[in-house]
Amino acid sequence: MNFRWDCGNIFQYYALTLELLNNINVPTFLLTDAVPSHWSNLDILECVNRFYTDIVCALFNASCASVPRKRHNFYKYWWDEELTSVFIPGLFHSRIPGNENG
Repeated sequence: MNFRWDCGNIFQYYALTLELLNNINVPTFLLTDAVPSHWSNLDILECVNRFYTDIVCALFNASCASVPRKRHNFYKYWWDEELTSVFIPGLFHSRIPGNENG
């Protein structure tokens, strides 16, 4: 399934991302010396990964609520070689108003 961003409600997406991203607990203590002394590098890595996952989930959930999803080939391309062979010769042989040579 693909997101159809050209058919989505972008303003709703912006509003939802604002709301969902504001609800994420930002681990600002990792940017200072306030990291608990008993934390290992694995604990810090887990905290960063959780923060990343929360951001990705918020963006994905907002897009699921605001942007329609369709199968990859849902909108079949309608122009083919047969139409080209009919259209192009007809274009040059049609009579266009104001064109006395057509």
